[in-house]
Order: sequence, then structure tokens, then C-alpha cells
Amino acid sequence: MRAIWLTTVFGLDWPATGQTASQQESSLREIIRQADEHGINAVFFQAVSRSDAFYPSERLPWAPWLTGSAGEDPGWDPLQVAVEEAHKRGMELHAWFNVFSIGNEATDISESAEPLHVRFTHPEWVDTVFVDDGADRYWLNPGRPETREWVIENILEIVEKYDVDPIQDHTHESMDFAWMLNDWMVHREGRHVYAGLGTYIEEVQDELPRQIDTTRAIGAQGHAHFRQAFLREQDLDGRYDTPALVPPIPWIGDEPPPAPVELAAERDQGSEEQASAHRKVHLTWDKPAIGRDPDPFLRFAIYRVPHGSYSDISGVISDPRNLVYVTGQTEYLDHIPSSGHEEFDYLVTSLTRNHIEGDPAMASVTVTSADEEPEVVQEISRKMTLVH
Repeated sequence: MRAIWLTTVFGLDWPATGQTASQQESSLREIIRQADEHGINAVFFQAVSRSDAFYPSERLPWAPWLTGSAGEDPGWDPLQVAVEEAHKRGMELHAWFNVFSIGNEATDISESAEPLHVRFTHPEWVDTVFVDDGADRYWLNPGRPETREWVIENILEIVEKYDVDPIQDHTHESMDFAWMLNDWMVHREGRHVYAGLGTYIEEVQDELPRQIDTTRAIGAQGHAHFRQAFLREQDLDGRYDTPALVPPIPWIGDEPPPAPVELAAERDQGSEEQASAHRKVHLTWDKPAIGRDPDPFLRFAIYRVPHGSYSDISGVISDPRNLVYVTGQTEYLDHIPSSGHEEFDYLVTSLTRNHIEGDPAMASVTVTSADEEPEVVQEISRKMTLVH
């Protein structure tokens, strides 16, 4: 996994001060698009920052950073937009909670908001904590059972209303990177470890490529950058040059999905002005049905390989250099880089919500020069056995 924390508190990553609702939505979609373009495959969207919400909630007031006023409805649903945009691009969208931190005396909360902020409804749950930056912070006391139950109900509200992937809580403390990562790997109990990288820290920025290498060498399943605005300025020296799949989570379920159906590949003709340098292929397919569900939640992995360059399809799938893109849609326009090859095979696999990959469907296409007629071979969808 390659992830970013998209921080909404104080509008640190988003939203920008003074934007209209339409501008906020456009900029949120653009942030996710850019993350996808840069090789990120998961977004940790801060849905709850200070016991306030970036979605219409029956339990929490609206966050003030959308309209400038706490509790004021912005007229749209940022969390739903983030889910849609990420899933369209084959990315995960995690709902990120600041679970117990509720700000300080300067935090904008309203005594007239509906619903009211927890500081007003349950002041007995709130403790004042002195932190090392010299400020007093308000924290919900997690030692109180009723506080924990209230937090759980907030999480359930999102899980029941939104098609989010994981829920992520938030911890503040950081330690020596290598020591902490090794300790987590030793005690992971068969689960995944994703290292948090302090991309916002100037001293860490020079080490980012090496820290990414460390997470890979030690066998961690990925890493996440805090935070989005700082990652976009970094040169990772080729670490994200190829796309990546999110690692499978087999303990949730390991049944592979069926292959996509009716896969077809056709050279995109483009305009006459573009024709001389045009090497684009339009892929289309249909979702397979799974059980009684005619429209299951699936992502699709697209692989491209020169025709005749392989003998084993499982080797094509297992080589990350062949992965072109992961999408939540049922079409893709591939831009083929210049090479000495004119014939290509495309393999498209289905991925379940927990990233179990199925067998591929296959289609072939010949990419010809502008003065030649394209030869297109469309796939009659077929299933192939892979060695996982």
C-alpha cells in the first residue's frame, strides 16, 4: 500500500480558505486525481477531526473549515465525493478519525449547532491535557465506558452510510523509525504493517527514498505519508514509477472473483492531427456476477505485455512491471509508450474488496502506424489458471 493522510483539520491539506462549495469539491477531486497520478493507491481522508464532521451527521456538527462557521451545512457531502473519486480510480478510501482529541479553547465550536458538540452535551467526558507545545488541549477521556461507546457509535454511523474501506483511528506519538518498524513487524500476529512516514519533517524528507526501501526490505506491506501537501513536493527517485496493488487481506475471505467478461481492446483512432504519434488502446469489459449479486464491488487490474514475449501467464501477472493501472471502472484508455513493439496482449483481472485477485481475461491488439489499417483482435472472454 502507498497511502497519504489527507488532513482536513484547519484546512491543512484541504479545503482552502474562501473556496465556494463547487471549488471545494473540484479541488478535493483534483487532490485525489494527483495522488493517483503519483502512484498512491489509498487515501486516508480525515472525516472527523475535532469531534466534528466532514459529512452530514446525525451525531456530530459540521466542521468549521468548510464554511468558516462551526455547525453550518456546506450544502454537499465531502466524504461521499472522496469515496466516489477514490473508488473510481481503483484506490482505497479510509475514513480517518481523530478519536479523542477535540481541540482547545480556540477551537471553533457553536452552542447553537445541531447536533451540539460533545463539549456541550457531555462536559463530564472532557479532560484538559497539557502538551509539550505549551497549549492546553481538550480530550475525551477514553477510560469512561460511555465515551468509548459514543465513539463506536460515531464510527458505525459512517460504516452504515458510506462505502468506505478501512476505518483508521489516530495516534500522535512517534519514535525511531527503524526500531518502531522492526518492533511492529515482530509483533504483527499475521496482519499487515503499514509504516507511517513523517513526510512533513524536513530532516525526514531527505531520507524518504531510503525509508521506503526499508519498509520494502523488511517485508512491511506498505507505508503512508503524513501528509498530502508535503508529499507532492518530494522526489522519490523512481520508487513509484510503476503502479502497485494493495496487498490482499485473506483472513477476511480468500475466494477469488471471476474474470471480467466481454473484454475488448481496440486502438483509439484520435484526431487526424494526432494520428502520426497515436498509440492509444481503448479497453472495455463487463463486471462478472458473483453469486446473486449482479453488481458486486470490484476493482480491476490491467496488465500489458508485448505479444509473444512470455510463455507463462502467471509470470505476466506476478511481474509488477507489466501492471498498467488499477481502476474501479469498466473501461480504460491506455497510452502506450514508444517501443519496438506493435502487438500487445492485455490481461485484466478482478479484485475483491479485500484485494483477492482472480484469473484474467485476455485481449490482443495491434498498434499500427497512421497509414496502416489497425488489426484488432477482440477477446472472447476466457479464464486461465494462475499459480498464486
